[in-house]
Amino acid sequence: MKEEPSIAALAHVGDAVYDLHVRVKAVEAGASRGRDLHRRTADRSRAAAQAATLKALWPDLAPEEQDVARRGRNAHAGRIPKGATGEEYHLATAFEALLGYLYLAGRDERLAQLLERADLLAGGLGGRTATVHEVAAEFTDRGRQEP
Repeated sequence: MKEEPSIAALAHVGDAVYDLHVRVKAVEAGASRGRDLHRRTADRSRAAAQAATLKALWPDLAPEEQDVARRGRNAHAGRIPKGATGEEYHLATAFEALLGYLYLAGRDERLAQLLERADLLAGGLGGRTATVHEVAAEFTDRGRQEP
């Protein structure tokens, strides 16, 4: 990248990257009806799920990745979607900004690693992503810092 895009631009691209990834995974998992496709993608694309995913990935992020995520988390939030807390929305924006950063930087291998880990997190809970509270409890149990 010549000049790094704004955090809003990174999150915008990251949202599209993650949405496409989740949709492809839903189709690969055998969902074919509209309702099934929507349910599988909506569960993983909502702010709470993305926030929980970022928290679980946080300890394994490189310092530069954590910096991008912090900038995304601290970005000014417009309207917070119904059904999401402010914390969840900020962390979801951070997750999307990180994915957008990796995609635009051409770091496809690292992007694939993080998306694979996100898939494992979702699969480890019966096909759903952990809630923020479940991940926070895990961090407390392990003594890890939350983002």
